[in-house]
Amino acid sequence: GTSFANMFYSCSKLTTIPPIDTSNGTNFSYMFFNCTALENVTFEGTFNVKSNISVFSSSPNLTVDSLMSFINALNNTGTGTYTVTIGSTNLAKLTAEQIQIATAKNITLA
Repeated sequence: GTSFANMFYSCSKLTTIPPIDTSNGTNFSYMFFNCTALENVTFEGTFNVKSNISVFSSSPNLTVDSLMSFINALNNTGTGTYTVTIGSTNLAKLTAEQIQIATAKNITLA
């Protein structure tokens, strides 16, 4: 698919998403909005970023493995440095070395 907008919008009881390939994605608006119970998601391929985006800010229960799957999939397809908001609770779960993986891709996690 190319548009993942609203795909899991307000799936507040969803805890696990099977492996998902977002490599061809161009629109991720509200993809995981209000997925408050989400714990596990595995990304295959890339998650292309070309602007600032909020992804997991309302999913505070994600495992570190899920966050790392996302960070490893991040691919900056734009020309600048972009901010990807994952929420303060998720950000606090990561080590400086894990955050550096995103930083090396010109992506700031917030």
